[in-house]
Amino acid sequence: VENKSSNYIDSINLMIDTSDLLLIDLAIKKNFEGKKINYDDLNFLINDAKALIKKNYQDRQIIHTIVQKHYINNNLIHTFPSKELKCDSLILELKFMCITNYTINNLNKVFKKNNIEIKKFYNSSYIKSSNYNSHFTGYDKKFFLDIGYKKTCLTYFEKDKLIFMKIIPVGGNHITNDISKVLKIDFTTAEKIKINLNQSNVTFSDETENEQNLKINIEEEFKEKISFDLLKKVIYARIDEILNLIFIDISFKDLISDSDKSILVFTGYGSKILDKNSIYLK
Repeated sequence: VENKSSNYIDSINLMIDTSDLLLIDLAIKKNFEGKKINYDDLNFLINDAKALIKKNYQDRQIIHTIVQKHYINNNLIHTFPSKELKCDSLILELKFMCITNYTINNLNKVFKKNNIEIKKFYNSSYIKSSNYNSHFTGYDKKFFLDIGYKKTCLTYFEKDKLIFMKIIPVGGNHITNDISKVLKIDFTTAEKIKINLNQSNVTFSDETENEQNLKINIEEEFKEKISFDLLKKVIYARIDEILNLIFIDISFKDLISDSDKSILVFTGYGSKILDKNSIYLK
């Protein structure tokens, strides 16, 4: 980066995804007895909540603080007022994203060796899905499934609010490993075959004429005797497992009503295998 930008870098903000991410929901209330309140009072209450988290989770650090809801005098306020107003009570519903001190300390050590200070940590799946969320304003309920190298992260939004987030330690690397082991080929070749499938218009189901042509192309390019049907089954099985694991404790009947418009968006490098391919989901 320094070579390309011709600038010396001594500090960065770091976006990461770690399996030790912990989401904590907390509601906090303060009585103001009719006093006028403003943003300073809001921030004071948020800092009180942060102090509670730090006291009770001393092995972790907060990387994101998200205000879910404000209740002023027991009335839900979607946007905190810019002007002062009289308030008897203020209730905040907050969501905290935390990662372990162990992870933070190890990453700081790595960058310190290169004389770089990490100013702030961000969760990349949350940052990405928050950005993507703004592109799907026509939907009420939005699921973003980020399939990474060794993890998959699901973020769920209702309108512009993050409702929950879930991470499992299974990702695109596991698909490549499966291809390598089952087809008895080396990992590098398995990865190349997987990438080759990205733009192939494959349906992970019955073989079609286009898929037969692709089958021949793969055999010619990699000079391997490959069972294309087995390849499709291996990929399907792992993707199906990822989806089952990530959605196992989610009840769509409770989340989505008949009147809701909902969407599932696949993101992340591990999901590229579905760029132009189709897969049947239950």
